[in-house]
Amino acid sequence: MESRDLDCYAETMQNKWEVIVALAFVLALGSGCQHTGGVTPLPKSKNALIGDWELQQTTGTNRTGAGIVYSFSEGRLKVINSKKEIVSDNGYSVDSQPKPHWITLHVEDSVGGKRFSEERLGIFEINGDRLRLRWTTGGGARPTTFGTRPLELKKVTTKKR
Repeated sequence: MESRDLDCYAETMQNKWEVIVALAFVLALGSGCQHTGGVTPLPKSKNALIGDWELQQTTGTNRTGAGIVYSFSEGRLKVINSKKEIVSDNGYSVDSQPKPHWITLHVEDSVGGKRFSEERLGIFEINGDRLRLRWTTGGGARPTTFGTRPLELKKVTTKKR
C-alpha cells in the first residue's frame, strides 16, 4: 500500500468510529439515559415511594388503618399513629430490578430496655396511588408474593390552596 492509501484508510476508520460513537450517544438519549455527573439517578419506583401513605387494610381484613401513616423519605421510613406521634423510625433500602420490587427495612429499636436490630426483607408494588407491602418479621426469607397478608396503603395527597 502506498502512503496515500494508508492515509485514506485511516481517515475512513476514524469516520466510522465517530459515527459509531455518535450513534451510541443517540441510542442512549433515546433510551432515557442521562448524564448525571457521576451520580446514579434514583430508580423511578424509589422516587414513587417517597411521600406519605395511609394504611388502608391490614393482614387480609377489611378494617382500615385508623389514621396510621407510613412516611417515606430518602432512606427513612417513619410510622405515624393517629395522634401524629412517630411510633417507628427506621432506615430502608430498595432494589427496583426484581418484580415485585424488593425493600429491606433496617430496624433499630428497644423492647423492655434491650436494644435490638433486625433486617426485615420485603416486597412492594405501586399501582397509581396504591402501595402494597409485605415483609418478614423475626428473620426468614424474602416473600415472593403478596399472599393474603399485604399492607395496603393509599398515597396521601395535599390540596393546594
